[in-house]
Amino acid sequence: MIVKDLVVGYKANAPVAGPINLTVADGEMVLLKGPNGSGKTTFLKTVAGLLKPLSGSIDAPDAVLIPTRIPKVKGFTVTEFIKTFLGFPDSEILVKLNIAELADMDISTLSDGQFQKVCLCPAVASGKKLILLDEPTAFLDADSRLNFMQFLQSLPVAVVFSTHDLAVCEPFCTQVINFQ
Repeated sequence: MIVKDLVVGYKANAPVAGPINLTVADGEMVLLKGPNGSGKTTFLKTVAGLLKPLSGSIDAPDAVLIPTRIPKVKGFTVTEFIKTFLGFPDSEILVKLNIAELADMDISTLSDGQFQKVCLCPAVASGKKLILLDEPTAFLDADSRLNFMQFLQSLPVAVVFSTHDLAVCEPFCTQVINFQ
């Protein structure tokens, strides 16, 4: 992914962040850090194609964005949830993320941390070359955060994510982008 002089926001006369310049290769992990409201999520939405850039350019492969909060709708098992996104069940990805024991559980009964891992399954299994994550470690306990970051680091794709969990996440990253 190559981002040149990108300015993001919701209104042309009120940019949220930018200009941003960034080059990310496969296998790299990029951490977006900064205070709430500094444009990290807006940047992720823009790279994912959900928002138009106010100016600048993005040359990126197809990306998948996992937001901070996805509703836990009662009545879907983990396997059904994954099938809804992929069109097929994928038990192998559950094993990779060390959550195979959750396959038959209703997603509404999962802890926030368990559900965060489940939400990553379709992104990883989709085959996209760029995964965008908004606060992926927000609901994970200390051990799970470390395991989650190790898993992300093992992926052969580019991962760009926002977090306030700098102590755990920053050592895994090849780049850190500061938002003010």
